[in-house]
Amino acid sequence: MTLNLHISTLKDDITSLNILEEKEIETNIEEKSIYSAINLVTVTTLNRFVLEMIPPISKAYGGNYLEINLDNIMQVVVDTFGKYIEAMNLAGQKRLWVEILKAVIFLYIKSLLTTAHRKVKQITDLTTKLKDDINFLISTFEQFIGRNTAEINLKILNDFLDFLDVSVLTISMSCSKLREFNGPAFTLTTAKALINLRCDFSSDEKKEAIDSCKDILDHLNKTKTKKGTGNPMLDMLSDEIKSIITYLI
Repeated sequence: MTLNLHISTLKDDITSLNILEEKEIETNIEEKSIYSAINLVTVTTLNRFVLEMIPPISKAYGGNYLEINLDNIMQVVVDTFGKYIEAMNLAGQKRLWVEILKAVIFLYIKSLLTTAHRKVKQITDLTTKLKDDINFLISTFEQFIGRNTAEINLKILNDFLDFLDVSVLTISMSCSKLREFNGPAFTLTTAKALINLRCDFSSDEKKEAIDSCKDILDHLNKTKTKKGTGNPMLDMLSDEIKSIITYLI
């Protein structure tokens, strides 16, 4: 039986009891609310499932950011989730792929912000890799979840790419974009971690960049506290990011 039929049958059974009026039944057994609740449970369950299955994927990210091979990581993803994906209907598969992409991005950001500074020699080493990896992830995941959904989830990486490519004079604009999209989860700590990767900046330029980001974030936190939906990825990475930028000006 479909969910619609179950709901219809439930309404008929309650109506036959002559306890509630039809309007009361329609109000309290509202299909849209039921679907919304089921969708929330489904997404939460898939998210928890992906988190439980993430260790082998996390292990594939071992080493330095510049050594990440997304081809190998996607093979681990398929090996880890393949049998579960095959057992789902198309809607379930799409939802699972979205959660998998979020996990892949989370681990990617973690590696970028906490390991890349150790080996980066030229800023183009980072920007070229980041650009290539974004294109790879779009082309890989668009076949499962569609290009638009893939690009929306990868927006944070494109914003990081912009941050790593702008001048000191315009870095506050990139900082503002990241704060607007990610909400209060994008803090000065994360901005400092990104500035830490700017090996093309002198010490004075890094300090100027930090000051510019601090000014814009302070302003946005005071005037637009409700802007952005928040980003659990950045919240989860907060402590690890802090540990690698304590020495930065």
